Amino acid sequence: MTNEDIRQMLASSENRIREKAIRVIGDQGDVDYVPDLVLLLSDSDHQIRRAAETAIEKIGAASTEVLLRCLHDSSPTVRATLLRLIGVVGSGAHWEHIVPFLQDADDQVCSAAADSLGRLHSAEAVPYLLSSFNRWSQELPRRAASALMLIGGENVINGLESALSHWNSDVRTIAAETLGKLGAKETLPSIVTLLTDWNDNVRCAAVSALAELGDYETASFLARAYSDEYYNVRQRIAQALGRIADTNSSESALLLLEDEDAGVRKNAATALGRIKNNNTARKLINALNDKDVSVRVSATQALGELNNVTAQEGLMKALKDENASVRSAALAGLEKISGDIDLEEIAQCLTDQNNDVHRAALRLLRASGWNPPESNSMVSFYLATNNWIRLMDLGEIAMPVLKNLLLSGHERLSKAAAIGIVLLGHEPVIEELSNATTDANHIVREAIADLLGAFGSPTYVPPLLILVEDQEPSVRQAALNSLVKLRDMRSLDALTIAFRENDAKINSIGSRGLVALDVSIIPQLAPALESSDTKLQERFVKLLAELPSAESREILIDFLNSDHANIRRAAAVALGKTKDEHTVTLLFSKLSRETDDGVRKAIVDAVTKPPVPECGPFLVEMLNLDNHRLLRSCVQALGELQYQPAVNALCLLLSHEEVAADAAIALGKIGDQSSFDFLVSTFNNSSNSYVRTECLRSLGNLGLGAKDILLTVLEEEEDSFKAVAIGGLQNMRESSAVDPIIHCLQGAATRSTPFDFDPLGFRFGTDLKSACIEALGSIGGPQAVNALHRELQNSDNEHICWVTAKALAKLGGEDAYKVLAENLASVNENVRRACIWGLTELNLPQAPEVVQRCLDDSSQSVRIEAIHAIGKVGDSSAGTHLLEVLDSAERDEQLAIVETLGKLTFVEAVEKLLLNLRHSDSWLRGESARALGRIGATAATKTLAVLLTDEEAAFEDRNSDYYNRWRNNTKVNIVAAESLERIGTPEALEALRKWQYVRDLLSRSYRG
Repeated sequence: MTNEDIRQMLASSENRIREKAIRVIGDQGDVDYVPDLVLLLSDSDHQIRRAAETAIEKIGAASTEVLLRCLHDSSPTVRATLLRLIGVVGSGAHWEHIVPFLQDADDQVCSAAADSLGRLHSAEAVPYLLSSFNRWSQELPRRAASALMLIGGENVINGLESALSHWNSDVRTIAAETLGKLGAKETLPSIVTLLTDWNDNVRCAAVSALAELGDYETASFLARAYSDEYYNVRQRIAQALGRIADTNSSESALLLLEDEDAGVRKNAATALGRIKNNNTARKLINALNDKDVSVRVSATQALGELNNVTAQEGLMKALKDENASVRSAALAGLEKISGDIDLEEIAQCLTDQNNDVHRAALRLLRASGWNPPESNSMVSFYLATNNWIRLMDLGEIAMPVLKNLLLSGHERLSKAAAIGIVLLGHEPVIEELSNATTDANHIVREAIADLLGAFGSPTYVPPLLILVEDQEPSVRQAALNSLVKLRDMRSLDALTIAFRENDAKINSIGSRGLVALDVSIIPQLAPALESSDTKLQERFVKLLAELPSAESREILIDFLNSDHANIRRAAAVALGKTKDEHTVTLLFSKLSRETDDGVRKAIVDAVTKPPVPECGPFLVEMLNLDNHRLLRSCVQALGELQYQPAVNALCLLLSHEEVAADAAIALGKIGDQSSFDFLVSTFNNSSNSYVRTECLRSLGNLGLGAKDILLTVLEEEEDSFKAVAIGGLQNMRESSAVDPIIHCLQGAATRSTPFDFDPLGFRFGTDLKSACIEALGSIGGPQAVNALHRELQNSDNEHICWVTAKALAKLGGEDAYKVLAENLASVNENVRRACIWGLTELNLPQAPEVVQRCLDDSSQSVRIEAIHAIGKVGDSSAGTHLLEVLDSAERDEQLAIVETLGKLTFVEAVEKLLLNLRHSDSWLRGESARALGRIGATAATKTLAVLLTDEEAAFEDRNSDYYNRWRNNTKVNIVAAESLERIGTPEALEALRKWQYVRDLLSRSYRG
């Protein structure tokens, strides 16, 4: 888009066109338009003003000088906006221009100036911000305090401490709050003096600050103020006592528990729960008679934290409270208390009308292993708790109860009963229930529709066709889903009608069903071609995309000429799924005539994602597109294709600021030496660090020709570029680079948290130390081994330990083995873990024996690493030992052992793993199911089929080390499905076929 086009669009009377021009300016980063954007900051349309602000933010630091020149605008709103923008795009050097506006006549301008100084971290502006406390303003002192908190430092703390004695009570309040947030413990004596201030708000702020700085000494100061006349201060004191949680403050909290204000009593009860002094249980029980519900809830929660007999007595009393929140809190508290509980009394809560209470009772009973006394109660309880394994154990005795529950129409139990019938596989009951398609209760009809599709019999098509015409949408959806699974041609008309209905969910099911029939359905859908309903036509186009044929392609080509942009876009996407040379030519010719940006984007995506070799010539021609987003897609596709004829055109694009980085990446993938000089020139002359980084990375891909410039970067550039240069030298395996890389390694700082993911999946990015270590591991040599040995011995950073171990494993050989084996004696457990992993990667004959010795390490995390290593190297000689220690091991070790036994396909473990499938710990169920699948244990088929309905996440305890290591593990039901697929017997595959039905039904059923 030319400058003239942008000027014309900015002058348009249509806001939509002006907004588009502003976005283009922002994307291009053109500084020349900043004055125009500043004028638009006073526009009458809010969206135009916001778009202008966003564009200036995108242009960045280059716009600062223009913004400073415009700061004296007559409009206070514009001045405030300009100050905010300077805070975003400017630097600390601009503080002198901003400080005068702290004295502006308009309050919003003063506040914006304070915010801007805070964002810029202008230490020089601290005295001016402190002086603004003397202004009569409601907002400025608070904004100034926020800015000072961002700046920080000794001067700020000293200034705020002085402000604690300011004549203005608002300033004292703000200063106390800010010092608390800054954690300025040295100001604690000054803050304590405010506890006797005449102003209520100041005293509240002092209490909050003391809570932030709190320790046992602070609690003693707060105790003296508990009788404050203002209830809000007393509420804050109670909160603070709970936050500090010092046992000596129990007496003060008990006094506040008898306060006249309900908020104070509530906070005091919460504080007592956090302090956890068992001697307070009786007082908390008395608080259960409080007339205020929030006090009773807090007292109940506090009793749950005490874990003693007296607290249990109080919680059982709270079960009879008239308020459901109190009853729910009591059940949650009983879960935490160790000792015997009257489970029969808890079971009475199963009839509670409140869902939260009902669920809490189920959780408690299930965790306690409660078994109902009668078979009817057993079935109901097992359904309510989703305990499908126990239900299967009941066998035929459960079937009459399940049938009655299904026909009861109870929203939770009807659908759960349907799952039970499927699991028991009793088809005679299904045939009997198929006659109930006219039941008055729609929940029953929906459950039956689901059931009829579960067994895959064509005899159930007629009753399903009746249910497809039901008045209730949920029943129709269930019936259509079942017809889709049956794939019977008799459902063609019903699915066609569903496709045309004005209901998005039913349309989607109809589309899936028509595709599943795998027949030519275009004649049945022909009316959609002539329809005036554009949404129906769009659905038809998307459906044709799933039916690849010559006939459907011709129809899609016709739709490319539709009058409606959405339909043209959908047709382009559909044609992109069948990319032959003819289709590519057609789409390219359409692009030159298309005016709608959305359709153009769809066409480019259709051609380029993913690209095929036939696209190459067309992509080169498309490099003259005026839209930089489309242009980027084409450049990226040429890189993916490694299309050598595009090199010259891509080199020219290195001067195009919007796509220069993508062009550099593409040239690196193509690897043509003729692009060398262009990449070097762009690296030396560009001011964009991202473009320079990608040019440097691509030079590293070109080979030895780039060695000299990469070595120069190691001496002259900043760390981020050094890391990229080292990556290039690593790709070349350039031995002369070892000494410079070691020099960089010695001077590089270690990141405290380099990356937030598993150590085994690390990547390096701009982490210089990691890049040096990886490069030494690739290049090798005695000097590299010695440097890695030193790094492993001296580093206490977990990430660096793993990176170094990986580098040594990559080097391989006896030298690397000696380094890793020697460091198994390190006092740092992170080093020992990393060395175990590295030894398994070396794959040397002596490694398994060395790793086995680590099974007796003093650190649990090291033992777990050794267990995983045994599974990785396939050392089956350790299987017997692992099986023997399984029951006595800690939880995370048990999980690691079970996983390893599966990897070793240790058949002797099958019996123990089968027992684990019934374990209450869903983690252990999940890993045992996975292990049985790896072993191929056909004896586990029946139990694994039941586990398909297990909706508990296998790894819900996010504080576990095991979770942190294997956080990508799936749910128990997914694991069970994978294991059944591995086993592969007819019974296992039949269970998998029914699984989709069970998943659909579970998503709508009650889970306890």
